Amino acid sequence: MPDIGHGFQRAIGTLIGGLIISLIIRGVLETLELGTLAILISVLIYGLSLFSIVVLSGKMKYWGFMYTFGWLFGLAIILYALSSMISPIEIFLYILITIIALAIKFSNKI
Repeated sequence: MPDIGHGFQRAIGTLIGGLIISLIIRGVLETLELGTLAILISVLIYGLSLFSIVVLSGKMKYWGFMYTFGWLFGLAIILYALSSMISPIEIFLYILITIIALAIKFSNKI
């Protein structure tokens, strides 16, 4: 059964992977010099990123308590280290959704 270490690894991998993909896409858009189209593509990608956070929250109900706690710990480390590269809205949503998931899991255990 997945434990705190697995949740920690998934948080690190997910956020770093997303950041790498974001940097690649940003680099490609900047080199293509698409002007307004590049801005629209960036907004679309940002919207997909926010949507992925919402989808992730739906899957959290199947995670164990320790796995979710490991995820939160990994999330906190990465968000602290890379906070200048991740939008404040994404940081807020990641933390809020994870805390809500942990609170629901904790209340179900009582």
